[in-house]
Amino acid sequence: MGLLVAARTTMVAVAPVFLMAVLWHAPTHVHRRLALTILAAVLPFLPFAIWDGPALWYALYGSYQNVMKTFV
Repeated sequence: MGLLVAARTTMVAVAPVFLMAVLWHAPTHVHRRLALTILAAVLPFLPFAIWDGPALWYALYGSYQNVMKTFV
């Protein structure tokens, strides 16, 4: 799930459903799976955040707003 979130930021909407399913099927492993999901979602972006944080922020958030405001 974390890798899907890293690949497509809209997958963030699916992450809570995944974590609820984990809670339902394996309630003792929720914290570990949550931590692994977060790590898998964040670690691919870490080198880019270290190298150029503002560019990463624009790529993940700012470009979408720019495109939508220009189009609308």
